[in-house]
Amino acid sequence: MAKKFLFTIISADGKSFEAQIDELNVETTDGVVGILAGHLPLVAHLKISNFNIKIDNSFKYFAITGGILSVEKDKTIILADAFEESSEIDKKRVLRAKERAENRLNGLALNDNDFDRKRAELALERALNRLKILK
Repeated sequence: MAKKFLFTIISADGKSFEAQIDELNVETTDGVVGILAGHLPLVAHLKISNFNIKIDNSFKYFAITGGILSVEKDKTIILADAFEESSEIDKKRVLRAKERAENRLNGLALNDNDFDRKRAELALERALNRLKILK
C-alpha cells in the first residue's frame, strides 16, 4: 500500500477539499508534476488547468483557474483562485459560458480595449478547461 499524504485545496472564496491521498498530478506553469508522499519541498504557480488525485485505486478530477502549489514532506496545499471537482460541473452551464465568451470575442473589433479581449479569452479558456475533464 502506498504511503499517503495530506492534500488540501482552498479557494479564494473559502471553498475547500481535504483528504489523505496517494498521488497528485498537477500542471504548473513549468509543466506537469507528479507528487507522492515524501516529495521534496516545492512551490509553483498553477495555470488554468485540471489536476487529479489518487485515493486508493480511484481518481478524482478537478478543474482549477490558477493558484499556488506548496509541497512539504507530508502535506501538499493548493491555494486556488477557484476550483471544481468534475462531479460538480454543470455541462450546460459551461457550454453557455463558452458560447458567451466566444460571442464576446467575435464581437470585439481589432481596436477594442485589450482588457476586454483578455477577459473574454480567459473566460473561454476556463470554460474549455472545465469541458476537458467532463470528457
